[in-house]
Amino acid sequence: MSRTVQVSVMALVLAAGLSAPAFAQATTSQEPPKAQLDRVINGQIQLGNVWSNLNVSTPAAATLAGSSLAAGNSLNTDTAGINQTIRNTQENNGQVDANASSWSSQVTGRADLASTALGNAQNSTATNANIDNWASQTNRGAATANARQDIASVGDANTAATAAGNAQSVLVQGGNIRSDTSQSNSGATTANASSWTGTANTVVVNALSAGNTQALTADGGQIRSNSNQWNGGNSTANANLSAERVSGVAVARADALGNDSNTESTNGQWVTVNQDNSAGRIQANSNVNVWSGADVVGVANGVGNNASAWNGTGGSDLAARQNNYAAVGANSNVFVGELSGLGASNASGVGNSAVLGGGTSDASLVANQANYGAINVNANFTAGNAGGVGAASTAFAGASGVGNVASVASTARVGAQFNQFNAGNVSSNANVNVGGAGVGTAAGTASAIGNAATATAGNRN
Repeated sequence: MSRTVQVSVMALVLAAGLSAPAFAQATTSQEPPKAQLDRVINGQIQLGNVWSNLNVSTPAAATLAGSSLAAGNSLNTDTAGINQTIRNTQENNGQVDANASSWSSQVTGRADLASTALGNAQNSTATNANIDNWASQTNRGAATANARQDIASVGDANTAATAAGNAQSVLVQGGNIRSDTSQSNSGATTANASSWTGTANTVVVNALSAGNTQALTADGGQIRSNSNQWNGGNSTANANLSAERVSGVAVARADALGNDSNTESTNGQWVTVNQDNSAGRIQANSNVNVWSGADVVGVANGVGNNASAWNGTGGSDLAARQNNYAAVGANSNVFVGELSGLGASNASGVGNSAVLGGGTSDASLVANQANYGAINVNANFTAGNAGGVGAASTAFAGASGVGNVASVASTARVGAQFNQFNAGNVSSNANVNVGGAGVGTAAGTASAIGNAATATAGNRN
């Protein structure tokens, strides 16, 4: 604003019969809105789509790193030495896509690439303080994360893709957590992670997809929590690893979940979890193809509803009500041309899972579980040549399918109440095929169970 305009404005004020001091007093007498101290109130609504795209390309590098993040709504809080109350409401209606890719002829050190797509996200931390957390997250848009690396020669390659409709993490060190939350997701979640390398020391590929996920951790404290999760979106995770020669470890892991709740405490926890998964399908696929490798592993896990609680001392109670209507599938396929160490293909599929580890204190688990979806699990391992019968090599394939699983264990006393109903078919298939001169050890397991319940008490040491 020019000086002429400033003078004109002041002239108008004086002409209205107000002196300059009186005008200043009038404008400052009204207090601005003030937020309540020690309290975070967050309200977020996202209507549009969100995209994030990253590409890293270089003929050669000492190290390579890249990350791509897309989120409809995001809340981050942190406190140290001051108790905090959080009231969080998030609603995402748009599509969320995160894409990351890299290419290089040679990376002598590490090559790290990650892609993360989240409809709604909350990350809260505290040090020497308590957190009172109330949160409501609603996601209606699809979340897709794609990560791909193509490197001819690399030291260590790590590729990760994570997609979730609603994600919440609360971590307290030296304090307690009190939490009451609800998560609702109707959008499809897809995580695709793939890696191609010519030669490498190690190669790791991780793909994680979840409709709703929550993690509460009280290190040196207690947890009191009530969690409600509903998922209606399909969840798919694909992990693909292809390499010519890997001198160390080559691992590809895919995890697909409908609802996921995890609590971990040091001094006690009392947790209630209500989970309903109405999606059409939960699918995890891991594919590994290595021409020559030492240790080559593929892992695929598909879960409709998961509630896990771990505690040290002070007692622990977990009450879980779980209903799964989705078909759950897990496929792990591993091929190695020449195997010199451990070759393994592992796949597991579960409709509902409730697990309580009580540590050294009394533990109580009440699990009410109903599964209506089909469970189909396949694990295949194939080696062209494994060095012969006398070689120090192992070929393994394991497949496990369960409609409902509930487990409680403690070195102290335990109480268990299991109510399990399964209406879905459960199938499990494992195949081990080794050519050439054979292998040092060939082994495989396949298990299919409708309902499984376990209670373990006492110290046997």
